[in-house]
Amino acid sequence: AGEHPPTGGGSRSFSYEVFEKWNPMEMWVGSGDIDMVHNELLQAAADYGWIGLGLLLMLIFSVVVRGSVSLAVETSKSAEPADFGMTAGALAGIAAMVTQSLFSFVFHMAPDVVLLGLLLGIVISQPWPFAAGVSSRNAWSRPAPWIGATLAVILAMVGWRDAVAWWLVARPGAEGSAKDPEIRYQALQKALGFRPDFRLEQQSAEAAAELAKTAADPVHGIWPTRVMDHQRALIARHPWNYAARLGLARQLDELGQFREAEEHFRLLLPLLDTREIFYQARFAYGSHAFRRAYALWQARRPTEALAWAMEARNQILVSRKNSVFGDRSPQGIELQKVNDFIKWLEEAHVTPEPGVVPELK
Repeated sequence: AGEHPPTGGGSRSFSYEVFEKWNPMEMWVGSGDIDMVHNELLQAAADYGWIGLGLLLMLIFSVVVRGSVSLAVETSKSAEPADFGMTAGALAGIAAMVTQSLFSFVFHMAPDVVLLGLLLGIVISQPWPFAAGVSSRNAWSRPAPWIGATLAVILAMVGWRDAVAWWLVARPGAEGSAKDPEIRYQALQKALGFRPDFRLEQQSAEAAAELAKTAADPVHGIWPTRVMDHQRALIARHPWNYAARLGLARQLDELGQFREAEEHFRLLLPLLDTREIFYQARFAYGSHAFRRAYALWQARRPTEALAWAMEARNQILVSRKNSVFGDRSPQGIELQKVNDFIKWLEEAHVTPEPGVVPELK
């Protein structure tokens, strides 16, 4: 919100902009990503700026004022009174949700959003004590029902694809939640036909990865190719999904497509250094450099091989600085292999060729 205060960074922008601002010296986290601010007012400011935060506060404030007035002001005998119990209960529920929203992300949970909408509707539907008596028979003469009906039609036009995708993959007993990865994958493809979405692409990549493990060729077969296709589609739809980009870079590296893998690694580093203990991105880049070194040595280009091996050692040492690991851990064993490879080349009087490895922070 500080860099783009009027409009914010966009929906869920906090989940990826946090990597640029995170200071692990002030707050260390070794678990999963921090997708939410855990404060809905700050979340609104970060994602939608001061305009979005102002609209949210205006909505809550106006509804609370309307409900409070409905409770405090006595209507005339001819007018329909407000339902005291329903109004008071709805206001109490709104107050509870707003209080919880200061420590959680209730406005991003579908059941909580539905509940909040019902509570707001209960308050808004109460008769206004200063308005002329309006019977329930001519309720459609007021603008509120027309506005609500229009919004419902728009929601149906926009959301039908989401409903179809949900029915295919998320409803209880749907094929998209089957244990068999092939059945699950086919259901996800049907859902993607109706609702192209990065989450569905991610689930498709995961199902294809399961199928690749049991394939005859788990590296170059059809399923590994589909995993990469879904990961590329995912990144195209959500360029700031760093976990997906890192997964694609690792797979490209395993397939020997070093140049494309290098491009993705360079977009991720040093951005993910603050989460090295979770992502191991710097270590993955060090392993990538070691693969390139070994491939260059096999191609009888020892000076370039040594340059990349030394880069691999440097990157793995940076990884160890941000994510401590022992000598007998897989990372420590990999580092030892790199050191042995470098020592072997240096004993053969090989010198690293300068300018081979592009500079990386």
